[in-house]
Amino acid sequence: MRILTLLCLAQVLSAQGGVDPWSGLRSSNPPGMSIALRLINPHAFRQGELIKTELNLPDFIPGAGSPPAEQWQFTGLLLDPPTNCGTVIKPCFLNETEFHLMNGPRGVSDRQTLALNSYLPALPPGRYRVAALARKLVLRNYRSGSTSYIYSDPPQYAVSGTVEVEVIGTSATWVRGTIARSVATLNGPQPHDNAGYQEQRDAAQQLAFLNDPAAWTASLDLLPKEEAVLLAGLDRGRPQSRVCELMQARVAAPAQSVSSSYLYRLSEICARAHMPPAPAPAPGQAAPAAVVGVLSTTPPPVRTVPPNPQMMAWIEKRRAYTEDIMNSAAATLAGSLASKQGAAKWDAFATLLQRINQMRSNRPPTPDPVWIPLLTATFVREFASVEPARKQYLLDMYASTVDSPELVPLLEGVLDSWKPGDYLRGGSLRAARAEPHRPGPRASPHSG
Repeated sequence: MRILTLLCLAQVLSAQGGVDPWSGLRSSNPPGMSIALRLINPHAFRQGELIKTELNLPDFIPGAGSPPAEQWQFTGLLLDPPTNCGTVIKPCFLNETEFHLMNGPRGVSDRQTLALNSYLPALPPGRYRVAALARKLVLRNYRSGSTSYIYSDPPQYAVSGTVEVEVIGTSATWVRGTIARSVATLNGPQPHDNAGYQEQRDAAQQLAFLNDPAAWTASLDLLPKEEAVLLAGLDRGRPQSRVCELMQARVAAPAQSVSSSYLYRLSEICARAHMPPAPAPAPGQAAPAAVVGVLSTTPPPVRTVPPNPQMMAWIEKRRAYTEDIMNSAAATLAGSLASKQGAAKWDAFATLLQRINQMRSNRPPTPDPVWIPLLTATFVREFASVEPARKQYLLDMYASTVDSPELVPLLEGVLDSWKPGDYLRGGSLRAARAEPHRPGPRASPHSG
């Protein structure tokens, strides 16, 4: 018991100061290696507060000649004390494309800003140390149209200097104030320079990192502004069952913008909230591994791996569940079209048309949704009030997706008002010219 206590004490002391846990690894950095991580505004950070850093990746000079024999790939962050990630074997890595960071250098002194919150799990109050980890890639082959790199064997790593991060507790007052400031920034005037765009992106990220129902509601109110960032924040919300319920309830709200990305995130959040996790790999089968990108015109070799019946059944069950969620949400959205307000109405039209095409592209194709007649009737009735910037896009999209005799008067009107020199995209112009001469609706291979 005394030995265990001493070991725990040593870990605590290490986390609070003492020997840098990555000094030995850093001593093996190649000479001249330039990889640096620094806090942009060091201070004690509240839980959920945006932690901005600057990452400077190894120098790499792209050229028209032969590719370099080696380069270094950013592979994530080291964390001390580690949680479910943060070690060399399992660094904390970005898994959200909306906060995308290239996995390799793109130019000389490739300096980027990133939010540590996008990589690290939600941290309880305490003191932490963080460093950036890179791994060496070596040229495997190079010929015309094909260049590929693989990890060096044995593996070689490089690590940045260590930054100290202190996380302190938060309060309801701070959360409310932070939400209000973020919303005010995002509802402000259109930025005119990079600094203004960065300020709005920072505000969106800050809102997305607050695991609070008020922040979720504010994010939904702001859509489609900074949609990718805010939807990613909802994806991180816990418990996910509450986020699922909130997003489902908001689909029919008059001012709620609902895009295809909204439906996708909703289905993923609800699936994680209500479905069991994926089954463990079968004996003898390895867990999923990191993928190394290869730039090549040569198709990669196909590996024959026996399928895991339990995994295949789980994948199919999850696919069916997410499809059901999206179908249900789309039906709710179609039913709410009459009450949708302003831009949210035109967002809904575009989303529902995209959903029809997605269903038709399924393999095997699924029947057309039963709400198409409602969609058509509403579109024909309200097309005249579509905001000018979207009118052409929606008409072209509708004419190429929905085949209904109810569109004939609308398309006849479009053709009658068209004048030489007017801009009318091909799909809607062809439909406008063809519709008046059709005795009835065309047979569609996708009819339900």
